[in-house]
Amino acid sequence: MFGEQAARVALVVSSVLLLAVSLVLPLVGLGGVGYGCVAGVLGCTGVFAALRGAVRKAGGGWARWMFRFSLVHLSVLVFALLWT
Repeated sequence: MFGEQAARVALVVSSVLLLAVSLVLPLVGLGGVGYGCVAGVLGCTGVFAALRGAVRKAGGGWARWMFRFSLVHLSVLVFALLWT
């Protein structure tokens, strides 16, 4: 698997792993309930968008949207972690 197909698979896998890791933090006492809710909503949104784009074989617009979403996602996660 090379090129664009590999990038799509990597994006889906990394989105799922980011969701899993971000949901583990409240379980080990490093984040509160508010953080867990924010992480769950943003993580599920990211996984859904990654799967949708990978299945539909979306183009560059989807890739740019995913990049921008990831910047916002990680920034909001950090602020939510600091807030709770």
